[in-house]
Amino acid sequence: MQNIAKNAENDQQSELEQVLLVLFREESWFVQGDGVHMKILIADDEANNRILLENFLSPYGSCDSVVNGLAAVETFEMAVRDGAPYDLVCLDIMMPELDGQKALVRIRKLESELRSDGREAAIFMITALDVEEHMLRAFLIGGCTDYLIKPITSRKVVEKLRQHRIIPV
Repeated sequence: MQNIAKNAENDQQSELEQVLLVLFREESWFVQGDGVHMKILIADDEANNRILLENFLSPYGSCDSVVNGLAAVETFEMAVRDGAPYDLVCLDIMMPELDGQKALVRIRKLESELRSDGREAAIFMITALDVEEHMLRAFLIGGCTDYLIKPITSRKVVEKLRQHRIIPV
């Protein structure tokens, strides 16, 4: 009788594990310890800015960095096609080869074409200039999630992540 009860308990645990695996596969992030583990893409032509953002964001996930907008679009597309899309993208507005505004539009287009689940990455635009035109364009045309004005601090980044419920409050 104990063996039957133990087998039933193991079957229930196995089913629960399968359900959790499905849920985690459907979610693009998962809780790891006290935090959230995301896949993060940082695009900035200045090495110091990339390093700074990596330091601020690495507690919340794995960070990949690129030096221009074109590399950001290519890296983003490859991740979506591989079935491991980015959860958060930080795009500097002024970059060589392809600026952040144009990269944003291309990334949103890729998401609509390639992601069957209809989900979108959170995209934060990064700018040194507090220019209203840049921000309006990023929100209205590009569909960004939010923006950060340099100098960027850990506090600013965490506030934005919490504001958009990307990390727990």
